Amino acid sequence: MQLNTLANIAVERALQLAPEVADSPNRIASERVIDVPMATVDAARFVLKRINEALAYGEWLDEIEAWVWEFDTSTRAALTEFGEETGIELRMEQVSSLPQVHSPNR
Repeated sequence: MQLNTLANIAVERALQLAPEVADSPNRIASERVIDVPMATVDAARFVLKRINEALAYGEWLDEIEAWVWEFDTSTRAALTEFGEETGIELRMEQVSSLPQVHSPNR
């Protein structure tokens, strides 16, 4: 698939997940994967920018953050089979008041 098509699908899925993430009881329970396969970190970062634009437009950025999970830099496990294979996933969770390190290039 072309990157713009993947980005459109990812944005749609992120907006569908946003209410569920925001309504979760806490940040840990709120984590969701945006289940769109990303082949490269650069592709994931491009799509992440589009997701963040959509979340900003929908006024979700005060409650939700999207980020790129990378196997090499994260202490968390992959949530999808594709993430296990590529080491890359797009994720969302509630904004934390504490600093977090997900990826050096968020």
